[in-house]
Amino acid sequence: MKLKHGLGIFTAVAVVVGGIAWSTQAQCVGSLLPAPIPKNPSDNATEVSLTPTLEISVTLPPYVVFCDHDRTQWQIATSADFAEGTIVYDTDFVYYALTALPVPSGVLKFNMSYWWRARYKDDQLYIESNSPWSSPRKFTTRTFHTPPPPPPPPTNNGLRQFDANGNCVIDDPEFFVSIDQWISDQVTDGLFFELVDLWISQSSVCSSSAAGRKLNTISLQTSAAQGIATFKASDQGISSLSVEIFDLVGRRVFSQDVAGTQLAWNRKANDGQPVANGIYLYIVTVCGIDGEVVKSNVRKLTVLR
Repeated sequence: MKLKHGLGIFTAVAVVVGGIAWSTQAQCVGSLLPAPIPKNPSDNATEVSLTPTLEISVTLPPYVVFCDHDRTQWQIATSADFAEGTIVYDTDFVYYALTALPVPSGVLKFNMSYWWRARYKDDQLYIESNSPWSSPRKFTTRTFHTPPPPPPPPTNNGLRQFDANGNCVIDDPEFFVSIDQWISDQVTDGLFFELVDLWISQSSVCSSSAAGRKLNTISLQTSAAQGIATFKASDQGISSLSVEIFDLVGRRVFSQDVAGTQLAWNRKANDGQPVANGIYLYIVTVCGIDGEVVKSNVRKLTVLR
């Protein structure tokens, strides 16, 4: 016999096997399953990523008995009516994404409007019922922004202003002009000493970027009473040190290599004669125990007696 109870349909079967036993089987009715509620993305959401996670919530009311949320179907389309030819993604009914579905890459495009919806199926083996579709929700994907071009490589334009003939090397006449500009404070110390470095090495001002490491821990100690200038490099792993001293016309007046980290100069040139009072330029080069060679920036030294 069949009994109607509330909104569910029950079947009662009497089986006589040495007595009477009753069993009941409940069947879900599709029209009784409520539609899922869409959560994310919200309606009319903008700047949505190309791989969003669609989310729904499902709450079965108490009058729907012996039913459970078993599988979910998800759809994304380019029209609100999900007409044929506009659906760009359809999972069919799946077990692995009941209330949340990460959209895989390659489905959505930049700056496009889409609609999404979902529905679910109960877990009854005899009569499977589908819920109604959720109300469609619209979202727009983010706008594609072209990345800015990488910055151009450094060109040392500050140094190229001294390259009057455009051969990318600081020639002697060009260097002498820069000395006059430096003395008259038209050129900063830092730029001038970098120029001196390139002039001595005859490196290109068109591509040079002060190549290699620079030793920035050179300290100069002088003693007027004894007439001694001490050059000291404070760094780890130094095996030897050399000093080169130039006058302002580029002549090397002194050079010496020593083992260790410091060198004392008695203000005499390589020929043994005392150097004249004035401004000199020097470069300190150190060699590490691992063979690495590092130069200091060009620096100035004033000799006064």
